[in-house]
Amino acid sequence: MADIANIGARSPAERREAATARKVLPAVDIWEDEEGVTLVADMPGVRNGDLSVEVADHTLMLAGHIDIDLPDSLAARFAELRGSNYERQLVLGEGIDTEKIEAKARDGVVTVRLPKTSATRRRRIDVRTH
Repeated sequence: MADIANIGARSPAERREAATARKVLPAVDIWEDEEGVTLVADMPGVRNGDLSVEVADHTLMLAGHIDIDLPDSLAARFAELRGSNYERQLVLGEGIDTEKIEAKARDGVVTVRLPKTSATRRRRIDVRTH
């Protein structure tokens, strides 16, 4: 069988380094209502066990990993499809209650609910007449 090479490819070590360093920025949609902020991130292919949602110092961090499973009897000689690492960090405003953040995932879509603190929620003030 003839060797197959990717035109413009670097050395095998450089290709391995590039493959392991591949990072994907997941697309997100964000909207706000009176109770809080909802963030929806597209992370197709990420299993729940390979998904991480963390918050530290008012920074929300989303991460996930995709492994491409090959049968043990096969070894890839050339692959354009390979595992990826999703990573995204978002700075949260001071009005988010980080203790009450909730996240759920389904079919590669991660939904994070970021509730507002009671001090930042909009409220109606009754106006009294004298």
